[in-house]
Formats: sequence, C-alpha cells, structure tokens
Amino acid sequence: MSSDEPSPLRRWFSGLCPARPLRQRLQQAIEERHAMQAILDNIPAPIFAKNVEGLYTHCNRAFLEYLGLPREGVIGKTVHDVAPPDLASVYADADRRLLAAGGRQIYDAQVQWADGGLRDVTFYKAVWYNQEGQPAGQAGAIFDITERRRLEKELRLLAETDDLTGRLNRRSFLQQADRMFLRAREHGACVALLLFDLDHFKELNDAFGHATGDAVLCHVCDLVGQQLREEDRFGRIGGDEFAIAAYGAAQVHTIAERLPELLDQSPFLFGDRFLPIGISVGGAIVDPAEVRLDEAIARADRALYEAKRQGRRRAVIFERPAPDPADDLR
Repeated sequence: MSSDEPSPLRRWFSGLCPARPLRQRLQQAIEERHAMQAILDNIPAPIFAKNVEGLYTHCNRAFLEYLGLPREGVIGKTVHDVAPPDLASVYADADRRLLAAGGRQIYDAQVQWADGGLRDVTFYKAVWYNQEGQPAGQAGAIFDITERRRLEKELRLLAETDDLTGRLNRRSFLQQADRMFLRAREHGACVALLLFDLDHFKELNDAFGHATGDAVLCHVCDLVGQQLREEDRFGRIGGDEFAIAAYGAAQVHTIAERLPELLDQSPFLFGDRFLPIGISVGGAIVDPAEVRLDEAIARADRALYEAKRQGRRRAVIFERPAPDPADDLR
C-alpha cells in the first residue's frame, strides 16, 4: 500500500464524518436566515407568513410597523393576538378559505395602521406546500393603495363634474338621473326633472364680462344647492342651463316654486352694486314605468318654454304629457 493512500481505518472514519462539519453548516444556515430577513426588512410592503395553525412564522419590519408590535409580539402568535377583534375574525375567515381552496387570494380592505390612520390596502396571499404536496402555510403581502385610491377619486370627480361650478356635468347628470329612473321604476315611485336657466344671461355677460358671468353662475349654484336634498341630483348641462332630478312630487313643487323667489331675493354683489338675478324653471313629474328619461327632459323643456312665455322668473310644472309648442306652428 502506498504511503499516500489512506488506510482502511481512515477511510472508515471519513465515511462517518461529513465533508463539512455540522457547526459550519449550522453557521451557514444562520447566515442565510439573517440574509433573508435583511432582504425582507428592506422591502417597504408588510410581508408575513403563517403555518397551517395560523401562527405567524415570519414577518418583515414593515409588518411590525403596521401592527406597532415588536417581533416577539408577532412570531408564534395568531391574528387574534395582534389585530382588533372585529378585523381578526374577518382575517381568520379569509385564511381558512384560502387554505381550504389553495392557490392565491387577493382582496381589498381598509385597515388601521399603528399610527391610527386608516389606509386602503390590497392583500396578496398564497398557500405554500411541503414536499409531500400538503398545505404547509400561507405567505402574504399588504400593499398600501391609499394614494392610488385618492387619485382615482380625483380623476373620477374631474370626469363627472363641471370645471366651473363643481356640479355634475351633463354626461354624469344624465347617467345618475337614469339610475334614479331605474330605482323609481323598481319601487313604483315618481321622478321629477327640473330645468332652469338664467333670464337675460347673455346681456349680463355682454355688459359685465365673462368673468362676472362665471361668478354669477357659481353664485346661483351655491344658492340652489342649499335648497336640495342629499338624494337629489344637480348638474350643469349647458352654458347657463341646469337640471335637477329628484324624487317626490310635493317636495319638487316646493323646490321649483321657491327657486325663482330665492334668486330674486339674492342679487349678486358686483363691486358696489347688486346685479339682479332671475331664473325660469320648467319641470315634469313622471312615472318612470311609463316615461323614459329623454321624454321627461323633453317635457321639462316644454315647461321651461312655457315659464318664459308667461313672463319669466317663475316655475311651470307639467304632471301629464305636455303639448309640444311646435304644434302651435302647424
């Protein structure tokens, strides 16, 4: 046997001892765990993992900040230990559904951060499996979408409202009025459409300028808006033309008859003088089961024409099919 060749006894001992000492492997595992935790802690979104019993096994710094708890207050605990009771039951039910169904789960919620602020978030969760293919737990991340929701709301408002007055624009008013007709049809209720415009508004614009005209329109919208109920819909559908959709004949009569008087008593202050404001109102009270929105608007427009024919600064309401003024020309 060559002196360089290991003896049988040495080969036997080598077989008993792994090539890498156990201590070295343990140290590497610890370092890998620390490295993974450092990576997770540098991710700004809260991240967590739970086993099948619902105990937290991992989480990052952002998740601890979200809860306002130290790591030892989370790891080994359940959602009932770390979340408010009303939310804990909701989260626990979602966890059970996820583990039963497998795969992924995505849902939006509003949660309270440790600082007390409410935030809109999206939960992304998924089941992970052991080597036997059995569910071993779940991992999840929470993404703060509060700013996105705020921007979406702003964009929606921009798309739905009139730039000058802040009231519904024509498109949005018609959409919401159409929904009111649908609800009224389902419940057997009536709906009223009111149209009004400013008397001699063109002359006011020509005499005092468009900036003053714009200010007058805003003044009128503020006054009219104060007379309406929360469920009423109020929109600007043209230059100085406005529309109101409302439920209930009696209330609508009161609103329509009050508006011309209100504007008469509320002139617009321009410099050191008051500019008188007059409006004419036309309305139609209809049964949505029998009359479509476009026909209701046409009836209200005929009533507005009649209010102007009678001398302006007044309201005319049609509660039955109104004659078309064009018939007078035949």
